[in-house]
Amino acid sequence: MEKLTYSVTEAAELIGIGKSLMYELVRENKIPVVRMGKRILIPKIRFENFINEELNKTI
Repeated sequence: MEKLTYSVTEAAELIGIGKSLMYELVRENKIPVVRMGKRILIPKIRFENFINEELNKTI
């Protein structure tokens, strides 16, 4: 079964940044998240869309 969400740590590792920077992006509402209790989950499709949008800004 394919994962639908990433943890903050997984998402940070995927794009090569630290957890603290990823938490900062989450705190600033730059990355869409779903909160389930204390867990922060990042929907895979929305995360990929966010990355693509950021890449398009730099081109």
